[in-house]
Amino acid sequence: MKRMAAAALAVLMAAGAASQTAQEWQVWPCFGGGYVQNVVIAPSNPDVWYAYVDVGGPYRSDDAGRHWRPLHGNLAAIHRNVSGDCVRTLDVDPRDADSFVMCSGGTFRQPAGIFVSRDGGRSFRKTRCGRFYGNGNRRMTGLVLGRNPNNPDELVAGEDWDGVSFSADNGETWTSVGLERTWLTDLRYDRAAPGRIYACAPPPLLPMPHDSPDALEFDGRTYETGLFRSDDGGRSWRRLSSEAPWEICQIAGRREIVAFFPARGVMRSLDGGETWEDFSQGLEVNPACDIGDSSSPGRYQAFGAGLDFYLVGNGKGDIYRRGVDDTAWSKVSILRKQAGVPEKEPRLQYMAKHPMEALCSLIVDPRDESHWLATDWFEIWETFDAGAHWTSRVDGIMQLVSFTVECDPFSEDNIIYGVADMGLFSSQDGGRRFWAPNGWVYACSASYSRRTPGLAMMCGGKGEGMVKRSTSAGRWWEVPME
Repeated sequence: MKRMAAAALAVLMAAGAASQTAQEWQVWPCFGGGYVQNVVIAPSNPDVWYAYVDVGGPYRSDDAGRHWRPLHGNLAAIHRNVSGDCVRTLDVDPRDADSFVMCSGGTFRQPAGIFVSRDGGRSFRKTRCGRFYGNGNRRMTGLVLGRNPNNPDELVAGEDWDGVSFSADNGETWTSVGLERTWLTDLRYDRAAPGRIYACAPPPLLPMPHDSPDALEFDGRTYETGLFRSDDGGRSWRRLSSEAPWEICQIAGRREIVAFFPARGVMRSLDGGETWEDFSQGLEVNPACDIGDSSSPGRYQAFGAGLDFYLVGNGKGDIYRRGVDDTAWSKVSILRKQAGVPEKEPRLQYMAKHPMEALCSLIVDPRDESHWLATDWFEIWETFDAGAHWTSRVDGIMQLVSFTVECDPFSEDNIIYGVADMGLFSSQDGGRRFWAPNGWVYACSASYSRRTPGLAMMCGGKGEGMVKRSTSAGRWWEVPME
C-alpha cells in the first residue's frame, strides 16, 4: 500500500514539475519607477556588480550587468517591514566581491539601519539601527556611507538626526562620532589627504528660515546645516560654511574637489572646502530652475571621475565632460540609446520619450575609462565609447511595487493592475498589452463585481483618498455620485 502511495505521489510531483516548466512567468509590459540610484562594480571582480533601487531593493549581477537577480528577499521579514530593502548607499569591500555593507530605510518614522552581507547577498545581518532614507526626496544626491581608501576596514555612515557613525571592523560594530541633528546627503573620504572626511548637510528641499541661516526647523526637529570637515578620521568636526553642496566629487590623488551647490551651481575648491570658485563654464545654468525637481536642466546631481577628467549630468539627461586642464565643460554628444533586451524591458515606451531623465549617478570604470555607467528613474545605461552609444542593462530588474491586481470573472481578457506612484493599468487582451485609463488613478485596491458584468471599483490615492468606479471593465473610470 505504501509503495502504491509513493508511486502515485511521484506521478503527481512529476506532473506538477512538467506543468511548472510549461508555464513560464513573464513580466507584464508596464513601465514604472523605482529610481535606480547607483551601480557598484566590485573592485576585486569586474564581473560582479551591485545595483539598488529606491523601492526595489538591492540587486546583484555576476556577468557585468547583463542579468540581474534581486537580493531583497534574503532580508528577514522583520527588516523588510521597516524598509530595510530601501537601500540608500551600498559599498563593496575592495578585497572581497561577496562582502558589502549597506545603509537602508524608507521615508517613514520606523528606522531600519546598517546591514552587512559576507556571502554576496544570500544573507544579511543588521549591525546598527539608524535612519537612512533610501526612498527619501534626497536619495539621488551623494552617498551616506564612505570607506577609507587607505584602510578598507574603516567606514563612516551618516544618519538622519543621529549623526555620523564610525566602524573600524568593516561594518560589524559602530560608534557615534558627532554631527548629531544633521541630515547628511554626502559623506566622503578625501582621496588625497589621509584622515580627512567631508560631510554635506544641506537643508531638506524646503526654504531656509530667514532668521536662522545655520539651522532649519523641519518635521518637528531643528537641523544643523552646512559643510563640515574632519581632519582626524571623524573624531572631531569643523563647520566650513553654513551653505552646503549636495555631493562632492574628486579625482584620486588630486587635492581639488568639485561640488554642486543648489544656489550657486557647480563649484571647485582648491583648499579642502575652505573657499570655492565658479566651475560651471560650459554648463547650462538656469538660476530660475526648480531645484526641487529632479528632472530640471539646471540641477546637477550626477557626478563621476576618471583618472584625469570629471563627468557631470543634469536632470534633463545631458552629460558634460571636463579634463583637469580644460577651461570649460564640453557636452558629450550622445548618438544613440538602445535597449539591451527589448522583449524583457517593458519601460521602452517611456525610454523613447524621456531618455536619461533625472540622472542619478555616473560611474567611470577604473579599468577602462571609455566604459561608463549611468542611472536614472528607470534604467541602468552602459557605454563603451565615452558616451556616444548607450545600451540599457536592466534585465531582471523590475522597479514596480504592486498594490493590487484583479481579473474580471466574466472575461479573462480584462485585468486591472495598480502599482505605487505610476497609478493604474488596464488590459483587455489578457495582459499582452496594458494602457493607463483616463486620469491618473493611484490604485491601492481594486475589485471586479461578481454579479454585474463590467462593473469594477477601486480605492486609493496618494495623500487624500478617493474611490472610483468603472462600468466598462476597467477601460474608463469616474467618481461615483454621492
